[in-house]
Amino acid sequence: MPSTRGVTTRSKNADQHPGLAVKKNTCRSSKEVAAERQAKEDAKREKARTKAAGIKRVAEYEMAQASKDAADATPRAAPQAKPLAVVKESPAKAVHPIKRTKKLSNDDLPDGVDLKIWCRSFVSTFMQYVGSSPNPWDVPAKLACEKMQLIWDAVFPNIKYKVTSTSTAYYLALQRNADSYRSTIGSAGIAILTAYFKSQDELKDSNENRVEFAKYALDKLRFLYHKADGDDKEVSIRSSLTSSS
Repeated sequence: MPSTRGVTTRSKNADQHPGLAVKKNTCRSSKEVAAERQAKEDAKREKARTKAAGIKRVAEYEMAQASKDAADATPRAAPQAKPLAVVKESPAKAVHPIKRTKKLSNDDLPDGVDLKIWCRSFVSTFMQYVGSSPNPWDVPAKLACEKMQLIWDAVFPNIKYKVTSTSTAYYLALQRNADSYRSTIGSAGIAILTAYFKSQDELKDSNENRVEFAKYALDKLRFLYHKADGDDKEVSIRSSLTSSS
């Protein structure tokens, strides 16, 4: 033990070893510990309740959809024909499409919507669904609204919102989807084909050869094959054209 000779102890530290710092008592009271534990348990229960509520909403929707599909599949009796009524002809007004007075933007989304979550979760999830559909260029509006509603309830469970074909979320999601598919992907496809044509001597300066090449590539979707000059489909999607896009 080192010597303490020459060290003077202050009067307020007379009952302590000279020169040693006194560690403060950091022990919490039982009430503070219990309050912290209760707060953690409350937060855990709230998180579990929110998750269970989301799962319940999705399950209820799926059950309702299954009941509706079963009802639609049930044969119905043909309605009795009604007597034809005599309609008096009158000049009709020309029908014009309704134009929006304002171009919608992300700022028009409901209050509380995080724009990063909107772009990275809601829009990207809907685009994945569209990309996996049989015809991504023509998704029925009713079906698109149903899928968007499911995505909305999962991504924004605390924001009540009804997705319809005239709602802001529907309009913006379709606009973003169309921009990505018809602009970004379309432009990339054109650039890839142009570069490929320039790299081939027989296609570089001949529109006729390009036409013949396009017909052959489209036959049985050969442009998806790893080797387009055969009939092996096992490694489709790995062709140089599709992998580049």
